[in-house]
Amino acid sequence: MATTHQPTLLRSEHASGLHALNNELSALHMQMLRTGHDEVRPVRTAVLTLVCVCTGDAEADRAAEVVRRLASNHPSRALVVVADRTAGPDGVDADLSLECSAAGGSDQICAESVRLTVRGAPALHLVSVVTPLLLPDVPVVLWLAGAPPLDQALHAEVLQVCERIVLDSDAYPDPLAALHGLDVAHRQHGHLPIGDLAWARLFPWREVLAQSFDGGEMTSFLRGVQHIAIESCGTHPSSEAWLVAGWLASRLWPDSSVLPPIEVSTRHDATMDEGGLLAVRVHCERDGHSADVTVECTGGMTVTTIATDGGLRASRTMATPPPDLHALVGRELQESGVDPIYTEALRRGTELAGR
Repeated sequence: MATTHQPTLLRSEHASGLHALNNELSALHMQMLRTGHDEVRPVRTAVLTLVCVCTGDAEADRAAEVVRRLASNHPSRALVVVADRTAGPDGVDADLSLECSAAGGSDQICAESVRLTVRGAPALHLVSVVTPLLLPDVPVVLWLAGAPPLDQALHAEVLQVCERIVLDSDAYPDPLAALHGLDVAHRQHGHLPIGDLAWARLFPWREVLAQSFDGGEMTSFLRGVQHIAIESCGTHPSSEAWLVAGWLASRLWPDSSVLPPIEVSTRHDATMDEGGLLAVRVHCERDGHSADVTVECTGGMTVTTIATDGGLRASRTMATPPPDLHALVGRELQESGVDPIYTEALRRGTELAGR
């Protein structure tokens, strides 16, 4: 039977103020070196600094758990920041920990985790708070866990520090406003390496829709799409809905001056989380023939149906459980640079919403 190696907590400390925090980080490194035995060597192999900005303790707890699960594949110095502009008195408190887990052979991977509570005025200047804690010569990824203010995260000084920003546009109370903010920031800065978890959740939808028109008679119908209907769960269309609409528009109608016949709506489904994509329906007409492709998701199952007036029919059902948060974030940590397909879907989706 395989042995499961649980992380071992080597040290946990509390610090008040940035000066004390830096001293405690140095002490963590010394502790790591002193804990090595002849047969087991602690190894610090951080490949990035992951800065998780949260607006509350519950989000911070969730982010810390994700970081812990990612540590073996994405060893990093993790800074989990709880920022409250309105709390006082002004100050910075930190809880630090060092955990090691088996990496195979005689080595252990040791990961540093720092939880920062930033109150008052310092919360308006998080770059100044975080910069002294960044590891030299490794990439910095900013993860907006929950819905921290986008205006601060997309500021030019933040973009100069971070190689990538990970967020969930559907986590914001107004997803469309979040998408607009991302689109405006991209236009202003020209280089916005965004990893949007809402876009990541659309991967199976994009794959199934593309496969539905792959080969034979169905390929020709792509040039005759007449109407697209997209439904998401909730009281207002989610960013997933607008992004898949923008993706289809950018693929089918490269000329953005053409008005794509795309309808985005909502309905309630007790089996689906708020904002989740429920259905995409594509109606096509070509050379006197018609075809319909429908992809629907409910209860963790996705059903794809293809029907034409020529008699071609196909149906496929597959289990599609919602992906774990740590899997989505882990995938985004492996990416780099700007995703031009997402950027175009973002632009076209916000244009559609404004019409």
